[in-house]
Amino acid sequence: MLTRVWRIELALLDDPLIDGIVVFGTGRPLNGILVRQDPKTPRFPSKSAFVDAIWPSIEYLNTIIPQHSRIIRQMVIVADSETKPFALSDKSSIKTKDTITLYQDEIDAAYTALEVEVGEGTVTGIETPEQIHQYVRDVLNKVAKRPIEDSDDFFESGEFTSFFCDDGGRPSSCS
Repeated sequence: MLTRVWRIELALLDDPLIDGIVVFGTGRPLNGILVRQDPKTPRFPSKSAFVDAIWPSIEYLNTIIPQHSRIIRQMVIVADSETKPFALSDKSSIKTKDTITLYQDEIDAAYTALEVEVGEGTVTGIETPEQIHQYVRDVLNKVAKRPIEDSDDFFESGEFTSFFCDDGGRPSSCS
C-alpha cells in the first residue's frame, strides 16, 4: 500500500511546534522525517527534548498511516534552521529533493545508527527445532513489544505487515 507523503506532512504540521517537514526514505527500509521547529516557539535545550515534545504527534500519525510507513524515533532528524535552513522555492514552499540532499549526511547517519542498533550479525548456537522456535518467538516478542503466544495469528492482527510478500499473502505464498 502506497503512503501519501502529504498525509504525513499534514498530520505533523498540526503540531504548533513544527514549522516544516520533509519525508525521506525512498529505496530504504524505513521512512524518516526531517523536522523544522517553528521559530515562534521557545527553543528546546536539545534536539532530543524537541523530539520528546513532538512525539505525541508522531504517535498519533503512526495510528493513521499504514504500518510499513510508521516513523520510529531513530528516524526523526531535527533540522538546524540556523546553520542549515531547508531549501525553499520562490513561494517559500520546501524543496524536498534539495533539502534531502542538504541533509544527506544526517540521513545516512540515521540509517547507519539504526543498522548498528538492530544488528546484522550472524545468529549462532541455534541447532535444534526447539531453539529455532524460541529464537523466532523472542524476535517476534521484541518487535511486537508484547508476548506472542504460539496460537496467536499475528499476521491477521496487522502487527507484522512488513513480513507480507504481497497485498495480503502470507510468507508461505512467497516464491
